[in-house]
Amino acid sequence: MTIATRLGEPEAFLENGEQVGFSIDIGRHLLEEMGQGAVVQTYPDVDQVLNAIRSGKADIGIAAIPVTLERLNEFDFSHPFLSGDLQIMTLVPSEQ
Repeated sequence: MTIATRLGEPEAFLENGEQVGFSIDIGRHLLEEMGQGAVVQTYPDVDQVLNAIRSGKADIGIAAIPVTLERLNEFDFSHPFLSGDLQIMTLVPSEQ
């Protein structure tokens, strides 16, 4: 099976010529548990990951993919495995 993911740290990146990152690890482990071999194809952005799945070039996608209503109508999403909430930071009031 082929896994599509977005190229970028810490999801998927090259280290000493080898594909590594948590999306790579999760995908390989998942397919190993299913008794399937894994080929990982990296793409520069989420739209290309989705297009790879759409076109049959990839069987699954593992990446930080924003879930939209349009995408929910086309793809079956798992539960999130990483929270990437945006936050605003300021100095502690006593240090301002």
